[in-house]
Amino acid sequence: MRGFQLVGDYGVTVPAAATIRGDSVAVAVPAGAKPRRVRYAWDDYPDCNLVNGEGLPCGPFQLALSSAD
Repeated sequence: MRGFQLVGDYGVTVPAAATIRGDSVAVAVPAGAKPRRVRYAWDDYPDCNLVNGEGLPCGPFQLALSSAD
């Protein structure tokens, strides 16, 4: 999947690998990383490709992540 980002401290963003697993999207977090949020299609002109079963595109979103520490 294209268009996902991880957001860390101070708003630093990095592209994130994501895959479809059943009816969910799994976003990979690199070892040792502690992202605060995950974003999708969060740019002015995003390169993204997440669609639903009808082929309609997913709109931009941002989700806060909880920490296990």
